[in-house]
Amino acid sequence: MGNAIRMQFETMRSLAFGAIGAGYTEIGTPLEHTARMIIVQNYTDALLAFSNDGINDKFVLPAGGQIVFDVATNETFSQGFFASIGTTYSVKQVDAPTVGSVYLSVVYGDS
Repeated sequence: MGNAIRMQFETMRSLAFGAIGAGYTEIGTPLEHTARMIIVQNYTDALLAFSNDGINDKFVLPAGGQIVFDVATNETFSQGFFASIGTTYSVKQVDAPTVGSVYLSVVYGDS
């Protein structure tokens, strides 16, 4: 994990409005790399809840909202603060969406 000097992106994950239900649904596959930055975008027409354990609500995003978790952009991994390989992010309805999708983008470092 050492000193990464290049910014890389995992393939973007998405979930269409029709697949977002009252219970948590995973947004794509688990993380393949240790994430330095995570971008979550709610481009549906509803308030949605998100989780990194698929059980507990962690944060909500309004319709058209987005959030960037910049957890380790300028740090090395010896600091111990990052999103781990294998983490899966999930979404559920607070209000029922009728259009759009949610998107999850992951940035990681490479040497």
